Amino acid sequence: MAKKPNFLFFITDQHRADHLGCYGNPVVRTPHIDSLAGRGLTFDEFYVSCPICMPNRATILTGRTPSANGARQNGIPLSLDAVTFVDLLRAAGYSTGLIGKAHFQNISKLDASLEAPARPGISAALAPIPQEPDPDRPRPTHGVGDEAPGRSDSLWNATREWRTGPRYDLEWTGQWQKNPDYRVPTPYYGFEHVEIANGHGDWVGGDYAV
Repeated sequence: MAKKPNFLFFITDQHRADHLGCYGNPVVRTPHIDSLAGRGLTFDEFYVSCPICMPNRATILTGRTPSANGARQNGIPLSLDAVTFVDLLRAAGYSTGLIGKAHFQNISKLDASLEAPARPGISAALAPIPQEPDPDRPRPTHGVGDEAPGRSDSLWNATREWRTGPRYDLEWTGQWQKNPDYRVPTPYYGFEHVEIANGHGDWVGGDYAV
């Protein structure tokens, strides 16, 4: 039986195609990408169904458009029940892994009380990632299952605190942190008490977009 090929899938976020040497840029030097392009295939006309971070990655992962996979804009997470090509690879016997920022789920959906365990040799940013599987280690549910401490109102209150403090770091950090007049007063926003749509966004544009 033929050996299954090993492959890597790279995504360079917010990277213009004309800022690559292989696409003729006279200034930017990208020798490694150029080498890959020279041994592979490049596209002169390539279109995405939604040129926004989360929807685009969700589309790549599922092969379905944002209107079908539900991740229509930033702040709307990809369903944990969505079937991805990674699921199919794993079912076919592949060992899969992810390095870097994928951002398929909202950062603010993490448990408010979740603390990173100390792990020698690993930075605080990577501390929650276990070196080896640990069945006894608690994991965030990302909203799946019964409510528990760190969910619902307590999580919402914690998120509000993050948005006014130095820890909050979502898509538009500069606007949230550096311009206090950017946020519209709650009475005008007025969407907290009603679910506008299933899986609506975590900022006002997400509600208006649906």
